[in-house]
Amino acid sequence: MLRIPLGDISKSGWLGDLLHIGVEESLAKRPGSQSLLGKLSELAFIEALRRYAQSKPLDLKGWLAGLQDPHVGRVLALLHGDPKRAWTVDELARAVALSRSALAERFTEMIGSPPIQYLTQWRLTLAAQALRSGSDDIASIPAQIWDSITEGTMKQRFGAVTVLLNGPRYFLMDSITASGSTKAGEKIEAGGLELTERATIDVGLLDLLHRPYREQTINRDTVYRFKAGLPVHMLEASDGSRYAMQAYSQIVDKTLTYDQLDALGSKLKLPSGWRYTTTTPDQDLVLGAQGKATVIQDDFDNTYQKLD
Repeated sequence: MLRIPLGDISKSGWLGDLLHIGVEESLAKRPGSQSLLGKLSELAFIEALRRYAQSKPLDLKGWLAGLQDPHVGRVLALLHGDPKRAWTVDELARAVALSRSALAERFTEMIGSPPIQYLTQWRLTLAAQALRSGSDDIASIPAQIWDSITEGTMKQRFGAVTVLLNGPRYFLMDSITASGSTKAGEKIEAGGLELTERATIDVGLLDLLHRPYREQTINRDTVYRFKAGLPVHMLEASDGSRYAMQAYSQIVDKTLTYDQLDALGSKLKLPSGWRYTTTTPDQDLVLGAQGKATVIQDDFDNTYQKLD
């Protein structure tokens, strides 16, 4: 909460005038009063913030403090003006005619975090706003924002000993129907993004090792549907078990694309008796999971769900 003392209201400048007009409009209840009051409140808020910042309270920190400094304020303008750019401290320091160390120290003292860490948080804030407003979907969020979600930031957020990042990953099913706890989904805030928990997996120490072609159990209630007439990429085990690819990843091979999946079998180090195929079903392929799903991953961390 910010407290801005007005003192003698008659000497408070146009902030006092705004408050007087607001009171009159509230009492008069004339046509258009609500719209006018909305604009007046915005003007009053901006002026109040400006007065608070200009008063330079001893505990003032964050972007409001940074705006009072010509160097830090200029850096904030650059970061907010082009958050997608891969800024470096060197570039920012040159832009404001400071040394790298001087900028880092000054920025951290005023804002509370170094420039690039601040940029990371700002990108995540923008992504969260876009997802909440519905103006963007997950696929359209810039790659730099996802790059900001690191093992380090997630370990700090959840107090974890280690973190395994499960992406980039591209799902292949044509539709997903969720039920039960998967549909409800616990809301989790991480790095400024509001995420919904859709599945969980119990992980032991050995599971932290990359061991392809080993079955794992995922806790979720879902129905995956692959439409008839479209290709489905499959693994068939030596005992006849079959698994349909639900997602390919760019974790191991960052250049892997959907168009390369038909020929993926030649790159896989399959266990003896296993084979990789591509099939085109003449009926919808439906993979259900009522609380539990059995999945495996190949050498490239592509994920497959076992057919019932």
